[in-house]
Amino acid sequence: MFQTDVLSYKTSDSRYDLLKFLLAMMIVALHTRLWPSVLLPWLRVAVPLFFMVSGYFFFHKIDKLGSTREQWAAMGHFAARSAKLYLIWLAVWSVPTFETHAYFQHGFLSGIGKFCFDLLFGQTFAASWFLSANILGTLLVFIMRKRKWLCAAVSLGLYAVCVMTAVYGKALPEFTGALSSALPGYTFYFSFPAAMLWLWLASMIAKIPDGEFRNPLPWIVLTLIGIVLLYGENHLVTTRHWVRDSDVYASLAILCPAVFMAVRTIPRFTMRHSLSLRHASVIIYCTHATVAKLLIEYFKTQHTVQPQLGVYTFIITALVSALFCTAIILAARRWRYFNLAY
Repeated sequence: MFQTDVLSYKTSDSRYDLLKFLLAMMIVALHTRLWPSVLLPWLRVAVPLFFMVSGYFFFHKIDKLGSTREQWAAMGHFAARSAKLYLIWLAVWSVPTFETHAYFQHGFLSGIGKFCFDLLFGQTFAASWFLSANILGTLLVFIMRKRKWLCAAVSLGLYAVCVMTAVYGKALPEFTGALSSALPGYTFYFSFPAAMLWLWLASMIAKIPDGEFRNPLPWIVLTLIGIVLLYGENHLVTTRHWVRDSDVYASLAILCPAVFMAVRTIPRFTMRHSLSLRHASVIIYCTHATVAKLLIEYFKTQHTVQPQLGVYTFIITALVSALFCTAIILAARRWRYFNLAY
């Protein structure tokens, strides 16, 4: 998502361009609370698939490079571009970010420490944790990728911790309490541990030749199994009131790779303007959450309730993000060194 794709900026694989744009709109729906009783937990597939698309592009490129030196140079290029994107958007949203977090209310040094921690391991502007998690997670998978079993074990283990502290958090109070005491202020599922599984899976899929899996039927069947499992898991944890945060489900580990592979079985095609959708998906992601947060707070002061709250917030957030997309994509043609999407 946030790196130079294996394709050049002037070419495109419309399968993933369209998928990324759809995922971006699903994330907007998630954060604007659009019809949560209907759309949850199905919208939860969007973030893992965003990670998978990002990882797939990056590791597909890495696998085409001959030397270790070239691979490390590509890793550095990815990290630098991603960090630049993060810092530019942080500057754009600096006012609401610093007002929300009130970093310096307990002193300057304390504020600097908390800000740096959020920058690396949490979130600064709304939903920004994805950006830092993508950088750190990709780096860790890149380092461990030649030790396949170690990478698999670490990725699965960290995701298991995310699941246990999120959707099963209230069923395992001793575990979550011990973890909170050991790492105060750190939320596993809003940091790189939530990214590792998806990036590792993407790195494995990137090694498979594109034409090797042409039959979509197994992946469609596996997708249907994943849907049933997600429905059952959501019913279990909600009826027993185990959910602390509904961000990560165990069943997503089956559903999301199946959906990704089903998309991959579609013959590659190029559609006019789909590259703009790829750029737009990044801008929508970076703009929507802060806009949605501000709108939700405003509508609450107007005593707006569901479903109107979700509908109004979704429509306005989507329109504002679309305006950002149009302005930035047009400006990027003129401003070579100030690009808020790639």
